Formats: sequence, C-alpha cells, structure tokens
Amino acid sequence: MENEEPSNRKFMFWLMWGMFVMSVFIYGIVVYTLGNSEVQGQVVDLVILNNTFYVLSILAAVISVFVVDRFFKIKLNMQKQSETLNEGKILQLYYPYFLVKIMFAEAIASFGFCLAIIGAEKMHIYLPFGVFSLLILLVNIPKLDNLVN
Repeated sequence: MENEEPSNRKFMFWLMWGMFVMSVFIYGIVVYTLGNSEVQGQVVDLVILNNTFYVLSILAAVISVFVVDRFFKIKLNMQKQSETLNEGKILQLYYPYFLVKIMFAEAIASFGFCLAIIGAEKMHIYLPFGVFSLLILLVNIPKLDNLVN
C-alpha cells in the first residue's frame, strides 16, 4: 500500500467496506435458507448467550465508532508534530484503523449469525444483529476527504 496512488488507496477502502457490507447480507441469506429448510434441529435455550452477544455488540459498536477514531486522531497528531503529511501518508496511517472499525462492525453480524445457526427462530434472531451491523457500517463509511482536510 506504500507505493500506490492516493486514488487507488481510496478505492481499496471502498472495496473493503463494500465487501463487509455484502457479507452481512450473505449471512442473512444463509440464515434465511437454514430457517426455511425441512430439517429443524432441537430448540436451544439461548437467553444467556443472546444477552451476552447483545452486550458484546453494543461494546463493539462503541469501540468501532468512538474509540478507534480517538486512537487515530492521537496517532495523526503525533505524526503531524514530527513530519509533514501528504494525502498518501494519511491514508496509509488510517488503513489499519479503518480495518479495525469495519471488523468490529462485522463482528456484530457474526454474533447474530452464530446465534441464528444454533437457535430455532433463525431470522428473528439474526435480524437485529444484521441491521445493527449495517448501521454501524454506514456510520463507518469511508470519509477519506475529511481525513486529508
């Protein structure tokens, strides 16, 4: 990523973000397909696991939206003090932080996916997690022009 043009780097951010958004929908399709299949497994009591995943989802959302940005701003200010930064360098610094942000958003959908696989009412379990994950991904949409300015 070091020798790429800034426009290529911006495209890479959008590509990664789009892939994570698509995976949320793919999880939903898998859960929908499993929920409509003829063979239904035994009903598993998921109250404790469900509540744990809800709490972890909220924690992942807070980290994704607020904490990661705070760490990036600290890192960016440290870099600005020691050297002048061009657009390419700023995008290079932001890359790992952006990955962490969308990975936490993706984890929310994964929590719902896991619960839906072992639960009885598959779409009813997955839907809140999938929608919440998409909302967090929308909040974390690549705003790369704001970084440089």
